[in-house]
Amino acid sequence: MRARLIALVVVIFLLGLAAGAWLLAPGPSENKTEQGAEGPALKPLERPEITAEDIELVQGSQGKVEWKLRARRAEYDQDGGLVTVDLPVLISHLGEREDEIFVRADRGEVDQKSNYLTLKNNVDGRFGAFAITSQSLDYLGAMHKILLKGAVTVRGNGMVMHADAVEIDLTTRELVAAGGVNAEVAAEVVRRELEKPAP
Repeated sequence: MRARLIALVVVIFLLGLAAGAWLLAPGPSENKTEQGAEGPALKPLERPEITAEDIELVQGSQGKVEWKLRARRAEYDQDGGLVTVDLPVLISHLGEREDEIFVRADRGEVDQKSNYLTLKNNVDGRFGAFAITSQSLDYLGAMHKILLKGAVTVRGNGMVMHADAVEIDLTTRELVAAGGVNAEVAAEVVRRELEKPAP
């Protein structure tokens, strides 16, 4: 009887030790925390780019549209805030005379927050009465300017001009050329000027 009592006490003691070890053992959540602290950090989920086909972006202020940009395809980078477009077409009307800007290119990037866009590769279009071609075009909405760069050609009003860069002021409509400027005037314009009667 005494032996049974001792055996029972030993069994109870062993059960107590097992229960204590089980209660003090780290749970699943604690194991994850320790592994996370020692193991490699989990990479944050990347925000997917948004893509769209046949889009139109519109930029304006005070109820007036400054420009529209149509494109065959667009990708929006949420982190950078940039829209990359394929086969863009820029359309804008300026001033009381509603001079039209119509320019197309192979590629482009748009930052509507800064009212800035760039057209690249095979830039071709018109600004009012002038036809323009270049390698790139920057539309600086905040400065009301257009900057053409790389093998720029401007044709119109009996003139053909070549330059490395041309800046167009959208407010005054002044055109300033820089670098390797070469202008050719049509013979018809020269003859018309010579035929004018002297004042």
